[in-house]
Amino acid sequence: MDSISEYISRLSSFIPEFSERWNSDDCLFNLGNESTVHGVFAEFSHLVIGHLQNDSLANKVELFLFIETIVLKNNNDSNAVFTCFLENIINRFDDSINSDSVMPYLGKESKVFVNANYA
Repeated sequence: MDSISEYISRLSSFIPEFSERWNSDDCLFNLGNESTVHGVFAEFSHLVIGHLQNDSLANKVELFLFIETIVLKNNNDSNAVFTCFLENIINRFDDSINSDSVMPYLGKESKVFVNANYA
């Protein structure tokens, strides 16, 4: 999976409203042909954060397994997951997200990143 549209489709399978948000005027990172994987994961992180805050993310296991598969690529896509998805989530651990609602679902390498960046 390496195209913007493939990521949008796959991420929408976890949170169906993502596709609609991506195509809305509220989306900050949909830059048409100039969109990046980093932008996709940054935008997606906002929806995930909202669901984590409301304890309404129904498919954490599947989502974070998918995230781990990208992390293991060790390429630009994994960098996008680290810097624009996981980092956005861990930046909320102290104020609005309980880390216990995320940590058990992370894969091994995702946990290494979170533990190294969340003190």
